[in-house]
Amino acid sequence: MDKRSRIFFICFFILVATTIGVSFCKYLIFQDYYIKVKVACNPKLESCFVSGRDEGMDDYSAIDINKDFNYYKIVKRRASVVASCGRDTMNCLALVCQKGDDCKEITCSDGIVPDGEYCSTIKDNN
Repeated sequence: MDKRSRIFFICFFILVATTIGVSFCKYLIFQDYYIKVKVACNPKLESCFVSGRDEGMDDYSAIDINKDFNYYKIVKRRASVVASCGRDTMNCLALVCQKGDDCKEITCSDGIVPDGEYCSTIKDNN
């Protein structure tokens, strides 16, 4: 192997090792990326995603809205904040977006409804 090839391969491997090291630090140590998490949502105050509805059900009078349906919204937040919640993301206070936070709440709208779910329209449940 001549000197130019050796220098090329050494530079190439240094570049690859540096890229792997930077990625490792960014994603595993600093957790510097965003994730989307489902959090609890109040259908009386905002439009929520709803899961748990059976489309074939005719008698909705026997349904307990709080037990039979899951109301949620999606929060886009840095992974380092979400990691402090563990598996209990529905009740984690670290996922509540405050003014000035690097956080985004995604509520339900017609363009972003997942298959098998729908948007809540319950605004006043007196």
